Order: sequence, then C-alpha cells, then structure tokens
Amino acid sequence: MNELVQFRKIIERIQEKSGLLQNQIAEQVFDITPNNLNNKIRRNSVDIKPIAKWAMNHRVNLHWLLTGEGDQSGEDTEGEALSKDVDLEVMTGVIKGVEKYLQDQKKTLDPDKKARLISLLYDHFTKTGEAVNQKTVVSYLRLVA
Repeated sequence: MNELVQFRKIIERIQEKSGLLQNQIAEQVFDITPNNLNNKIRRNSVDIKPIAKWAMNHRVNLHWLLTGEGDQSGEDTEGEALSKDVDLEVMTGVIKGVEKYLQDQKKTLDPDKKARLISLLYDHFTKTGEAVNQKTVVSYLRLVA
C-alpha cells in the first residue's frame, strides 16, 4: 500500500536533522521505549502530535518531515516558521479522516494526491472554522479517490 507518510522515513529525517539515535528519538521525541518505537515503525503507526511539536521546536518544515518534499527548514521566504502555525487538532483530524475512508473503502491514493488532498482539507477546515467532520472529508475524497 502506498502511504503518504512513512514512519520509518520520518525517523530517518529526524535523525538527519538532530543527530539523535533511534533509541534517543523514542525517548526524547515520542516519550516511549525503543521497543515501542520499533513496533510503531513496523506498523507504520504515525503519531502526528509529537512529530509536529518536534518540528516546531527545531524549526523544521513539517511537510518536509512528513513527506521528504520541499525545504527542510521551517522557514518560508519571509523567515517565518511554517510549523508553528499548524493546528495539530485539525491536521490530526484530517489525516485520520482520510485514512479511515481509504481503509474502510479498501482504496489507496497516490501519495502526491493524498498530500494535496490533506492540504486542501486542512485549508478548508482552518479557513472556514468548521470542525473536522467525516462527511466533508468523504465529499472531498470522492472527488479524487
């Protein structure tokens, strides 16, 4: 199954930016045991909140950290941190909604399409102030999946 977010790759990018060993990442970033982190990597079980928090604290572009695409630094062309403006609750809700639909429908989505869709849904929910809901997520997904 093609995944937008590959947890193993996220860990590798954290290692690249921080120089931390995997067991240190487990303890310092996720507050879990190294064995638990290995299990999460094996299952590709991504917990977005500690990743986003780490990105914000280390001024790393969250999009790059999740996908490997774009600029590594958490600064845009005007020098403002990109990660600090992410509403984790909305982002988590959008990702969970997209993944739930795809899993329920036994469908996959090209990683680039999935990334654009998540970005579009995130923008919709943050700009309208509407709470993340599965009905809206499904409406968008039916257009692309």
